[in-house]
Amino acid sequence: MSAARWLQRYPERIGGRFGMSTRLGDLLVQHQRDLEAWVRAHAGRRILRYESCSDVVQAIICAALEQEHNFEYQGERPFLAWMYRVARHALLDRARYWSATRRDSTKVIRLLEAESRELDPPASITSPSSRAARREQILLVTKALSGLPERDRELVGMAARGMTMGEIARALELSPNTAKQARRRALERLVRLCRLHSQWLLPPGL
Repeated sequence: MSAARWLQRYPERIGGRFGMSTRLGDLLVQHQRDLEAWVRAHAGRRILRYESCSDVVQAIICAALEQEHNFEYQGERPFLAWMYRVARHALLDRARYWSATRRDSTKVIRLLEAESRELDPPASITSPSSRAARREQILLVTKALSGLPERDRELVGMAARGMTMGEIARALELSPNTAKQARRRALERLVRLCRLHSQWLLPPGL
């Protein structure tokens, strides 16, 4: 999706939500191709293996709109310097996010392996694997985790870290039975996302 169409699809990002003039939005749209080229040159595999260039550009645009209060147009060169400064910070944020999610993935894989009889995750997750296949498993689970709602990611993370049902219930201020059901639903959603991603992410036979 182009930056212009994205801004049209989410009009609350212009004006209502950020209290900004459309001037900044127009400038960002005009420099979308510059941002795309910059992302391809600077993001690297640590980010682009998990999300597309256009997704990263949209994240940068959103970060720029959120910092509108620091923006004052003073000409093309100062604007570009400001835009790329925002872009660098946005890339660092995405890199930290994916790094943390990837670390969690190895624990989640062990959890899915331990509960494979009940959850029935894709065989590509639980079957014995080479080092290369394990990397693909981590990539698969990392992308699946990123697609979960925040509350589900939190539940899966707690379970993967070995927290007991009682500890999870207390942490989330839920009854043990409610926490157990929520944990189960979160893991089932994760497995569904793993199945979805495995259809196109993993090569046949893994």
